[in-house]
Amino acid sequence: MVGATTHSGSKAGSVLDKVEVSGLDFSDAENQLTAQETNLWTAVEGENGTVALYNKASNKYMHFESGNRAVTLTDEATYYEAVLTDHHAAGKALAFRLGTWYLNFSESQNGFCAYDASTYSQNETKDTNQYALYEVKSGVTPTPTPDPDPSEGDAKATLLFCSDFQTGTEVSPYQSVSDVPESLTSVMTNISKAIYDDGVTKIDRVLAVGDYTAYTGRYNYDADATIGIQAFKNIIQNRWTDTDQFLFIQGNHDQANYPFDEGANEYEDYIVYCINTTYNSSEMGGFPWMQGSTGSEAQVKKAAQKLGDYLEGCITAGETRPIFIMVHLPLHFSGRTSSLYGNGDNLYSSYLFDVINTAAEDLDIVYLYGHNHSKGWDNYIGGSRVFKRPGDTILIPDLTKKSGSTTDSYTKEELNFTYMNAGYIGYFHDATAADELTATVCRIYDDKLVLSRYSEDGLIDIGSVGKNNTRYNDSAMIPATELTQATASPVQIDLNQVAVPSVTLEAASGKVGEKVALKATVKHIKASSYKWSIEDPAIADLTAEENTADVFCKKAGSTNVKVTVTDTDGNTTVGQAVLEVSYDQTAGASAKIQDADGNGVTTAGKNERMILKGALSGIPEVVSYKWSVSDPELAELEDADSAETAVTFKGKGEVTVTLLVTYKDAQGQQQTVTADTKVTVSEIPTYKRAAEMKPGKSYLIIGSSGKALNAEISPVGGVACIAGTEMQTADLGNAGDVIKGEYSALLWTIEKDANGQYTLYNKAAKKYLSLSASERNVNLTDTPVKLSVEKGALSNGSGFCVAFYNGTMYLNHSKSKQAYCGYSGETVTNANNQFAIYELVGGEAVKTTYTVTFNSWGGSAVAAQTVEKGAKVTEPSAPTLEGYTFAGWYTDEACTTQWNFATGVVDRNLELYAKWNEIEVPEPVIDTAELQKLVDEMDRVDLEKYEKDAAYDAFVAALQNAKAVLTDPESEQAVAEAKAALTEAYANLKLIEMPEPEPTPTPTPGKDDKTPGTGKDNKNPGKGTTTTTPAKDSSKVVPTGDSTEGMMVVLCMMAAAAGVIVIRKKSAEK
Repeated sequence: MVGATTHSGSKAGSVLDKVEVSGLDFSDAENQLTAQETNLWTAVEGENGTVALYNKASNKYMHFESGNRAVTLTDEATYYEAVLTDHHAAGKALAFRLGTWYLNFSESQNGFCAYDASTYSQNETKDTNQYALYEVKSGVTPTPTPDPDPSEGDAKATLLFCSDFQTGTEVSPYQSVSDVPESLTSVMTNISKAIYDDGVTKIDRVLAVGDYTAYTGRYNYDADATIGIQAFKNIIQNRWTDTDQFLFIQGNHDQANYPFDEGANEYEDYIVYCINTTYNSSEMGGFPWMQGSTGSEAQVKKAAQKLGDYLEGCITAGETRPIFIMVHLPLHFSGRTSSLYGNGDNLYSSYLFDVINTAAEDLDIVYLYGHNHSKGWDNYIGGSRVFKRPGDTILIPDLTKKSGSTTDSYTKEELNFTYMNAGYIGYFHDATAADELTATVCRIYDDKLVLSRYSEDGLIDIGSVGKNNTRYNDSAMIPATELTQATASPVQIDLNQVAVPSVTLEAASGKVGEKVALKATVKHIKASSYKWSIEDPAIADLTAEENTADVFCKKAGSTNVKVTVTDTDGNTTVGQAVLEVSYDQTAGASAKIQDADGNGVTTAGKNERMILKGALSGIPEVVSYKWSVSDPELAELEDADSAETAVTFKGKGEVTVTLLVTYKDAQGQQQTVTADTKVTVSEIPTYKRAAEMKPGKSYLIIGSSGKALNAEISPVGGVACIAGTEMQTADLGNAGDVIKGEYSALLWTIEKDANGQYTLYNKAAKKYLSLSASERNVNLTDTPVKLSVEKGALSNGSGFCVAFYNGTMYLNHSKSKQAYCGYSGETVTNANNQFAIYELVGGEAVKTTYTVTFNSWGGSAVAAQTVEKGAKVTEPSAPTLEGYTFAGWYTDEACTTQWNFATGVVDRNLELYAKWNEIEVPEPVIDTAELQKLVDEMDRVDLEKYEKDAAYDAFVAALQNAKAVLTDPESEQAVAEAKAALTEAYANLKLIEMPEPEPTPTPTPGKDDKTPGTGKDNKNPGKGTTTTTPAKDSSKVVPTGDSTEGMMVVLCMMAAAAGVIVIRKKSAEK
């Protein structure tokens, strides 16, 4: 077997060692053998079918070249032709050739060296040039020997890790737990059974690392996670009935409406820190997906800063509990970060990695992730089972080589913490077996963690063998040298129980008259107090606050500075460093007055407070300082006998500030030197560069061009821009720059809401700055427009700066337009996106005012109010809205917090929302009595006596309609219409014609004779036998039977109702 070590040969300077193999049988095509991982060679594919041979154990490539028999191990790959040939014993073999030179086994050299086969007209058919290849058997090699099971005794806590409880195919959004597919729930049910059957009968807490929703074909936080989470909890609690402790973080499919866990969660035996993938502006930041294409750098930075602050506190406090960090996205580089995928999925992971890896030098940290369960992105690092322990290496996206929204580069870093995916329990694309779906059990002991991964079939390797992604061919970016090896379950991670308290001070130096800042770095100490001291007080004075101190250098020389830190138990730890103080021995003694940033002082604004110091030169030892002012009415000193003093300039005019320094010269003689400066104090406002941005304050905002944002919009090349106001006195190269002048029209008031978003309001224009999220236009609006802010340091200057953005669109100084407009590209690192801010520090103070707007939700308009900071809002007249009663003004859209006009004061721009209560209108009572009466009568009509024609059908339909109206009367009009239609339909019915009876004599009417069907006297004052029936209101007449006479009466009445009298004439003659 070809080994991976070399020795010197008699004819070849370097020969690869041979390794004897037992059980080798070339005649058996199925022959298997056991070999050490150190002797495995990986074939790395090159151009035109060539290969290089790489040995992972030595991290070296095999190398030989034409004309030289030596075979060496090198860092660079050499590619050879791989020639397929018949093996001299059995089957096929390969020969590795470079020109006419072959890799050859030489008995005389006792190993493998290069050989020129052309010397004897030989080639790959020569048996010593041939190599049988044995591949790693899938799923078996190179599985290492598992760590001895360290699970003796009871664990202090047992945790369960998993992620991505989600189907791999599209399903409809869940409406209830019963909608969650059995194909999904069965996976976790089976895995939990395998865990339980292996003796894990108790789970103290479950850590679920994101994505619990129905996969609906969309990706961006589109679904409610509540139902999926409940279905998952049901599975766990069916298996472990006592388990009621869960931590859930948000994945990229989960809406943010679920109360996901966030930040540090501290328990007796461990800590869990949760970072969500939300795009919202959480104060904790976030780690979203598609970071490159969504402009998420500021959010990731914030998450890293919050995590770093917490971990630093843990180090200082001597924390020994293991810390589990839950984040849905991974940290490592993959094709998903690169141009293969195109959105820079975890592009900014280096911010988190640097924080975690640094803290892990002093803390035990485990990083848990999910997310990469599709398309084989993680294949090279272990696919669905990724595990790396401290000391292993990891590839981290290289942000310095970012191109657009992605990077195809990475840096190789050594891990100080444990890094693993929690275990996918939904699906894994590119899977080769069912065991790709897993969950992980973590047992916590006093001195170790024991991690075991389980599939549905039981215990499985916690880390899998790496392979390149064949779907997206990432081998060009990720060479075979980075393919990971397997790690068996269970695995033991030793915990650092010896947390050594330490206090570190860096050595410092300064010149006489200077101030030097010192900071004590404290680790593994729950500090209750700090005590600073200086060994030789003649060399320097010291003032301190907790772990920081300022040293004022007084005398050339060397001394020790010491800080003693006392913990909560009374134990002390000491840190110390040497302070070297020098002076310029070639210069004469001199002094000058400067401000805190080293600038000369000649002007000040009325009411401005300024820190002044003496800059000394050529002075070996300071004895004392003495400050004075020429006119105490114009300037007031706070401390006249120290190296620094604060001066408040109270009134207009000129005042001289003087510093008298008493010192000793090189011969020890006491001398004095004086410095003074004449300061002109005026009411002209003074603005100074701010080192931070505070909500509620007003600022001049000056871009890298030296122009300040103003409130004037002008079109440039079809884009609405702000040209800006040239600030001739602005010095962006000076972090302590001061600008004096009347610039109140350029002041922008900064406000910040509860979600961490900002508004910019110009009081002079009474407008808000608006920046489009999709176009380059900049505008001014009457209503607040939310923007995001990213903080940084000026690229073409010095000191603090900010960048304003909406989505991926940044407020930018366009060089082509020479104006400010939107620009999609880069971040605060782009100099053209950077703005220095200046706050008012002297002169006539500008009153801070806020705008209070009233949102009446469609009711009558209510005028906005301008209110000074700290003042109350005048309660306006109540608005009106038809159909509603007004119920007060509230501070939120949901109308849960009512504004109190009697006690509430304004400290920000404020929008109040009207609450409305709907007026209840009683349902109208509809009179259906007459229609009911008519329907009852029509039901008694004998329809057999009528012709079955269209009129008949119309009557039946009208009767059915009338009954339907009675069942659900919509209005008085509907009732009236049904009644009229039924009446008309009845009138149109045609009786079936019957044979006319023989006429009978007509009796002479007497006084008692009645008109048939009427019951009334028939007394006709005229001649003949004609009778007339008076017309009556048809709406009050209903038929009383089905006699011909009755029907005639009804018809007559109906006709009368229509305004017509029908008279039937019969002859009285026979």
